[in-house]
Amino acid sequence: TVSLLNLFYEVALGAIVKSGGTIDKLIGDAAMAFWGDPIDQADHPNRALAAAREIREELKRRTPGFDVGMGIESGNVVVGNLGSETFIDYTVLGDTVNLAARLEKAAAPGEILVGPGAAALLGETAGLKAKEPLKVKGKASPVPVYSA
Repeated sequence: TVSLLNLFYEVALGAIVKSGGTIDKLIGDAAMAFWGDPIDQADHPNRALAAAREIREELKRRTPGFDVGMGIESGNVVVGNLGSETFIDYTVLGDTVNLAARLEKAAAPGEILVGPGAAALLGETAGLKAKEPLKVKGKASPVPVYSA
């Protein structure tokens, strides 16, 4: 298990850094990252999608049968140092972050789910396919979702 997790982290963190993302944290068997801060990136959803696709393809190449689900969303967030006198974490908070996490949890192995904010910025050239709207915690109505 540890070897497999370390391989996942190597692949995921490498793709995130390569695409200009900021690694937020490792959460058990998941990696959380964001784009567009501390350096503004007008193409942040493209970078996130490129990283997700690279992770999927590299895992498929290096560990056939080991697939992870991923979630991407774009929108307003609160970003900065949060914590206490003994621990500070540079992180992001907000509804956009929560939706991305819920998309990741809903994604099938090997699937990249994209929320409506990111899909609107990515446009038709991203090759997204509309899926059935997804009912997620914290939202009164089902959310439009796309598969990449």
